[in-house]
Amino acid sequence: LSHNRITHGLLLCDECCLFYTRMARSLAEGKSKKQALAQAGGYLRMGWRMGDDHETEKDLERQKLFQRLFNPAFPLVPEEKIASTGYVIETLEAAVWCFMNGTDYRSCVLKAVKLGGDTDTIAALTGGLAGIYFGFEDIPVSWRETIVGRERLEHLFNRWMNKCDDKWN
Repeated sequence: LSHNRITHGLLLCDECCLFYTRMARSLAEGKSKKQALAQAGGYLRMGWRMGDDHETEKDLERQKLFQRLFNPAFPLVPEEKIASTGYVIETLEAAVWCFMNGTDYRSCVLKAVKLGGDTDTIAALTGGLAGIYFGFEDIPVSWRETIVGRERLEHLFNRWMNKCDDKWN
């Protein structure tokens, strides 16, 4: 959790990062979109239950911000009800909504761009989830070829994947 604190030191940012990384991990483990969303919410709620017994009103208000994401019907929220500002909970909601409603990598990321607002952040987060779920080969070749430093990134990614393969096998 501490890595986001370099630029975003609020507890709400920690919790959004925790939700996102738990969802990403669930997808990497082969879970469905719905299962990953449910597991991310469950993981965050479990952390709250394990915390202090004396939750403050401020804690409860912060936790209420996640209620839309905890609802299994969240992906059915109409697009016009998805905010795409730089506010962390709205960014997380937008990225998750775009991912949940896309049918492939391209459609997920284009949904994020279409929302407008903080598109670079939302598209990057959406692309992270979509890349895990749909796989590298689903990213349009024309998009991959225009990445600055692509060869270096591919080298680092392949090294990381080899380490993961060694660990998991």
